[in-house]
Amino acid sequence: MKTNETRMRRAIACCAAATIAIALIVACVAYGPELFAFFADGPRLQAWVDDRGIFAPLAMAALIVFQIVVAVLPGEPLELGAGYAFGFWEGTVLCLAAGLVGTLIVVALVRTLGMKAVELFFSREKIASMKWLQDSARFELLMFVCFLIPGTPKDIMTYIAGLTNCPAWRIALITTVGRIPAIVSSTAMAGFAAAGDWTATAAVVALTAAFAVAGLAVYAMVVRREKSAKARRLRRSGLRWGSVATRMCALRHRRHGGKGGVPTSRFVRRDPSRSFTDAVVRRLRLRAASHSGSRPSG
Repeated sequence: MKTNETRMRRAIACCAAATIAIALIVACVAYGPELFAFFADGPRLQAWVDDRGIFAPLAMAALIVFQIVVAVLPGEPLELGAGYAFGFWEGTVLCLAAGLVGTLIVVALVRTLGMKAVELFFSREKIASMKWLQDSARFELLMFVCFLIPGTPKDIMTYIAGLTNCPAWRIALITTVGRIPAIVSSTAMAGFAAAGDWTATAAVVALTAAFAVAGLAVYAMVVRREKSAKARRLRRSGLRWGSVATRMCALRHRRHGGKGGVPTSRFVRRDPSRSFTDAVVRRLRLRAASHSGSRPSG
């Protein structure tokens, strides 16, 4: 049932996206040349934005908040648009403020609706792939580092953060400060382009690309290390649990006078490291069988 509902939501989302794409194509064909001339003139566009008064920044902030909450739309085009239309400083402040509001809304939604809010925008496979972050003992530090890196999946990280016990204000602070490098690079790039300074624009693009490549390599390394650390913790936990289960089985074996092999304990059935305890129980059964002269079953 849940699979069918997920497919239905995806189909609706695809239909909506296709409708919007068709509408954009029609608009581009009808008004493309005129719009291109208008948007290519950065000072003219910024003057038009200034004439709109408070409505223009509020509309841009609403779009950024919507992008963070919906989480299926890329945020970089809006950051570039803010820098191009409002300039570097105003565009940067606008993106950071809207990002803060969007993050608080996401956390509130997740903590109100639970996993349903996350599954509305992300598949279970995608959610499971971020389990290393949710279960990490260094959650806040890792999230901050990942947000500093351009190109990392910040939208799903924000939703995953809502599933943790981290206070909402700390999540908002971490994500807002962590977004600064990506937002600054986007708004600076767009601001230079609006001013016609293509040399500075190219320099920012090159620096951002180099930082993104290096950052993504660091991100991949962090993910691998955290997953390996989690696997080691599970193995150590399984070994400790297996030792307890083995002692319980040996105790029951002595209580039964060494007859009939070693009964399987309820601890063993719940053992997260099944293969280890099964081997130990098998060895104990063989030892008991050698004393009784019979061959154990299973």
